Amino acid sequence: MRSACLIVNPTARVVSRETADSVEEVLRGAFDLHVAETEAPLAALEIAREAAAAGAETVVAFGGDGLVN
Repeated sequence: MRSACLIVNPTARVVSRETADSVEEVLRGAFDLHVAETEAPLAALEIAREAAAAGAETVVAFGGDGLVN
């Protein structure tokens, strides 16, 4: 199964726990999934780098408009 990392910004206004759980559930059906939540500005960048270095084939960013700059 392909590997992926889901990066979630839990403080984004458009992200609810329910929505994040739904996205995670769908992705788990298609990927060996690792989920990480951002805790600080620019944390998503470091999480994505670490995921790529660990062999993740796909990185999914889920958060507000500031998550991907």
